[in-house]
Amino acid sequence: MWNYRLSLLKQFFSAARRPKNTTLEDKQHIKRGKHEAMFHKYLVECFGIAIQTDKKLDVLDGYKYNISYYPDFVYHDETGLYLAIEVDEPYDEKNDKPMHCVGTDDDRNNFFVENRWAVIRFSQEQVIKWPELCCKEIALAVYEINRMNYTVKDYVATLPRQKKWTEYEAKNMASKIYEQDSVAY
Repeated sequence: MWNYRLSLLKQFFSAARRPKNTTLEDKQHIKRGKHEAMFHKYLVECFGIAIQTDKKLDVLDGYKYNISYYPDFVYHDETGLYLAIEVDEPYDEKNDKPMHCVGTDDDRNNFFVENRWAVIRFSQEQVIKWPELCCKEIALAVYEINRMNYTVKDYVATLPRQKKWTEYEAKNMASKIYEQDSVAY
């Protein structure tokens, strides 16, 4: 039964759009949250070489032409599964504006799904406070999709859920995160 399921998964995922490597020019446009490097260490510890960075998908075929999406992290395994792992910061301090508010990522999410990718999103707070539980959520999602089993620490706790925020809520969250960061350093 598993071999049949695996062959179906490989057939389905074979039509997934493959990401490209980012160029030096691309890297000027990539917005990296300051907590992503810390989370990357947890991802690699849990998933090893299945975790990739510096990848992009170009948007073509009737979408907003000539742009690219840069997932924060890409999970890719031997079944062909591509999983965009996104860390949503509530506020862009550099440009002084809210980010990842309700509805703002819908086109991006739909683009990935239409290209046979899965998407999992975490808030910045979840990644900062519970990185191991975020890894557990990814492992559970991967298992649900393709039955690949990762050895993850057996956490009794589950990742606290967070709803998408409005612009007003993003501004409040950003000021709290800024206060926490300045105390921590």
